Amino acid sequence: MNNPPRVAAALSLDGLSSDARAGFDLAAAAGFRSIAFATNHPQLAPAELGQTARRHVRKILQAHDLSFASVRVAVPRSGLADAGTVDRTVDNTKQAIDLAHALGVSTVTLEIGNIPDAGSEASSLLAATRELAEHAGRAGVILALGSDRSERLRDLLAQLASQDVRANASPARAVAGGEDAVLAMARLAGLVGQMTVADAVRAGSSVRAVPLGEGQVAWPEVWRALRDQDFRGPIVVDVRDLPDGPSAARGAADTLRAWGI
Repeated sequence: MNNPPRVAAALSLDGLSSDARAGFDLAAAAGFRSIAFATNHPQLAPAELGQTARRHVRKILQAHDLSFASVRVAVPRSGLADAGTVDRTVDNTKQAIDLAHALGVSTVTLEIGNIPDAGSEASSLLAATRELAEHAGRAGVILALGSDRSERLRDLLAQLASQDVRANASPARAVAGGEDAVLAMARLAGLVGQMTVADAVRAGSSVRAVPLGEGQVAWPEVWRALRDQDFRGPIVVDVRDLPDGPSAARGAADTLRAWGI
């Protein structure tokens, strides 16, 4: 049976099974063009991907007519904002950037947590991101940063003033944080390096992940904002928070096709 028409998006292997080959099979069968993965994937972690393993993975992807789109750095939710783990996070991010460079992956994403607006913590965060920006620039990789607060993320990117560091826009995360997703996109206009696609419903302080298109993200306005920004980075479908990742991935691909993505 022929695979469905392709969608211009990558499927993150996070939230599927631990078997990378099964994830590749699912991505191809659902019609995704590429895949993304995190650095804690049991088969695709930097420590597991030596030269021979990289060649093997590339051959499997080629057989599925897939490519790599993005690597996510697996870090604590507090990310770079946690002084106790910042050195380890910086080291892990550099390893991810080096792996992305070796695999020909264009984008590495890093969740940096709650961005302080002043003080020593803010200075430490700025210094760490500058160090990572320089490393990404030397590797020819875009580092896409994600945070709960789009306004502070915009301000941090303005301070960095680096073409090698962009924003990882996540409308579902904006909803979860009590932000208007469309307003968050407007704040990050021209700064988005990756769009992470998921959906959510927030009721009071309770947040629930839902299948794509069934949540509170105003997707028509989000896609319009992306087009207006001439966005060219990867679109990555993330099903980590849904109970049936494979089913959610297939449904997301169908939804994206219906939207003309």
